[in-house]
Order: sequence, then structure tokens, then C-alpha cells
Amino acid sequence: MITNRIPYPQPKQVVATSIRMPLESMLAQMVKSSLILFQAVHIPALLYFGMKWVDAFGYSGLPKWMSVD
Repeated sequence: MITNRIPYPQPKQVVATSIRMPLESMLAQMVKSSLILFQAVHIPALLYFGMKWVDAFGYSGLPKWMSVD
């Protein structure tokens, strides 16, 4: 009975690490895919809204009627 109980914690450790590692790799993959989505969607959106901001307020960021020129 004692010799049978000794090996049991070791397989549980192996199972825990084998479960934890795919979770970490899944999280890393999710972060990578979200970064790719951020680059694909948000950077053109930021450029678009930046151009709209320049059209509306000028390059200084102030409205055109507030500029000294």
C-alpha cells in the first residue's frame, strides 16, 4: 500500500503542468492574434480619425477659428 501511494503525486504534477502549458500557449496565441487584429483594424481607424481631426481642427489640434493665423 505504501509503495503504491508514493508514485501518485508525480503523475498529478505531470498532468498539472501539461494542462498549464497549453493554457499559457493559448493565452500567448490569443495575445498575438489580438495584436494582429489591433494592427489590422485600429491603426487604419486611427489614421482615418487623425485625418478627420486634421480636416476639422488643423495640424495644431486647435479648431481653425482659434488659430492665430
